[in-house]
Amino acid sequence: MILLVLLTALNAPAAGNVRVAFDSTSLDFGSVAVFGSRDLVIELWDTAAVPIKINQLSIGGLEPGDFSVVAPTSAVVLSPGSVHTKIIVQFSPQLFGSHSALLVIATSDGTVNIPLTGFGAGGPELTWSATNIDFGMIAPGGERDTVIELRSSGADTAIISYLDVGGSDTSFKANFLNGIQTPVTLAPGDSIAVQIAFRGLPLLGIKNAQLTIVGNMQNNPNCDLSGDDELGSFAVLPSPDIDFGVMYAGQVFDSTILLINSSTVDLTFDDMSLSPSGVDFTILNPPILPFTLGAGDTLFVAIRANPGIATSHFAQLQLVSQQALPNFETDRLTVSVIPPSVIAPVQQSLSYFCATSAPIADTIPISNTGLGRVVITGVMTNHSGIALQSSVSFPDTLLPGSTRPIILQFTPSSPTTDTLIVWMIGGEQVMLADTLTLHPLPTQAATSVAATAVSGTAPQHIVVSAVNGIAAFDLDSIIVHVSVQDPNVVTIDPSTFALASALTNASIVSTLPETGGYAVTITSTSPITVTAGSQIVTMDLNRYVSKSDATDVIAAIETPELTGCLFWTADTVNVSGLTTCGSAALGKILSGGLPSMIAVLHNNPVQGQIADLSVTCFAASDVRYTLINALGQVCAEGSLHIVTGENDCTISTSAIPSGIYTLRLISAAGYATALRFVKTD
Repeated sequence: MILLVLLTALNAPAAGNVRVAFDSTSLDFGSVAVFGSRDLVIELWDTAAVPIKINQLSIGGLEPGDFSVVAPTSAVVLSPGSVHTKIIVQFSPQLFGSHSALLVIATSDGTVNIPLTGFGAGGPELTWSATNIDFGMIAPGGERDTVIELRSSGADTAIISYLDVGGSDTSFKANFLNGIQTPVTLAPGDSIAVQIAFRGLPLLGIKNAQLTIVGNMQNNPNCDLSGDDELGSFAVLPSPDIDFGVMYAGQVFDSTILLINSSTVDLTFDDMSLSPSGVDFTILNPPILPFTLGAGDTLFVAIRANPGIATSHFAQLQLVSQQALPNFETDRLTVSVIPPSVIAPVQQSLSYFCATSAPIADTIPISNTGLGRVVITGVMTNHSGIALQSSVSFPDTLLPGSTRPIILQFTPSSPTTDTLIVWMIGGEQVMLADTLTLHPLPTQAATSVAATAVSGTAPQHIVVSAVNGIAAFDLDSIIVHVSVQDPNVVTIDPSTFALASALTNASIVSTLPETGGYAVTITSTSPITVTAGSQIVTMDLNRYVSKSDATDVIAAIETPELTGCLFWTADTVNVSGLTTCGSAALGKILSGGLPSMIAVLHNNPVQGQIADLSVTCFAASDVRYTLINALGQVCAEGSLHIVTGENDCTISTSAIPSGIYTLRLISAAGYATALRFVKTD
């Protein structure tokens, strides 16, 4: 052992040197577990010729709380000579990391400071509940997540500064559950949940990343992440044609197709639709878009055929998933249609007395003249007063050669001559119609009104006159109904309604809009006197450019005081149009509406090399067009020169592949419209 005599101690008093020798100039306790302890001994002896008293032993320096003097616990006198006295010092770290202090020895000969050092081991330490996670395969745009635990297994509190996900792209993301934000404090034995997600990005392939923790830990736990981002595939069976065979108009037949996810990734479908939709074919209980079909799963899709006699008898079933290659498929639905095999009377007449309160009953025999069964799913009428009186319930099946009587009851709210139509429905299509004409026996004579064109110039001036006199009916009020058959040609200017000068003591009290025109209510303080051929009311028509070359203006009279007991026939006047081009949109523009542009695509889906469309503009313009695919990429662009009115145009689609596209049109004035279509080869 080498003995060193400290001739001068740190912080020694100015008077003299300390004549005490030590066996070590410092104490290094090494690594000690936090909250554990270790004792070390330092020996000293008196080198002077006189006794030296140790007055006090204490701990000083920066971290005195981690060190303590175990012995001696009271003052000690050192005798001259070689007898050693032991001082026992204890190190008990409270925190993880390096610690230092001073052993202060105060003697009668001066003060000596002995440096003390030690390391607190076993501080904050974290571990993952899983060290690697493989998310498997997903499609672009998909996402798969999982939750793992981060556990504190050390002897001290961990402070987590942030989660770090290192990878070649942003396919992986991690965050604490329940919206917990960093920094996060984790006490020994506690844990916290971390959600990790793998997202499919447009860049395909195998992705890898590493999840690490940044904080005050003595270790840096890692969790390796991996996943595969690949396009999937799907198929439709049967394909490409689904033929429902031969059906009669109004018949209903359901068939099932299979949508199969033939890949190992989940697929999200953006579109499942029929074009045209709801005419001959309908998807029953279609899934809400977008919907997801799991890897390897099959979706059973029920399609109903319910053809009408005058409809197209074909449709396209369209399925689109941007997560598959190819990303769309179209199947053709067809059905051959024959006339319905049911017959019924096509015209019936019933007479009843004016103001009767008794219901009127009518029996309609319906027969099946075909070789197969016919299902009638319901009866529809054009009058709210018609109801079924018999016990027939729908759907009702007619066997070949059988007849089913259907009894209807009509309860008029007021007597009136009316033409009622009863339709027999198969599915959602009309199979046949029966016309029922009701004839009241009136208590008053009938009369009629007529609309007469006075002027051939715009605006058109119209006069409504009584063909027969109405003076004998003692009417205090009448309602004149004036309507236009085609508002694309003309519309009524309600501000121009005026009474004929012969109507004294009368006035127009209201002008209310109704379908195609207006109802003008006229009241008088004395009975209204109108002789045969005399005028009642006049008004002007605003004329527009229209595809129609003519339209009818219809006039009729209603008498609220004698509803059901007076029968007023209506008459019309024909108003010619100006040219053979134009539309309702141009009529709106000419009447003060905002300028606009209207485009209609005639072939959708587009099969071949050309998209045919018509573009209608208020004024000549150069219209720019852009073709954009389902990913938002511009595939083609160009311009069209449009003249005033309707223009037939074509746009080449030869350079674009099959898929779903948006055609965007914008005029030089900034008015834009967009059309969506499917391109098939």
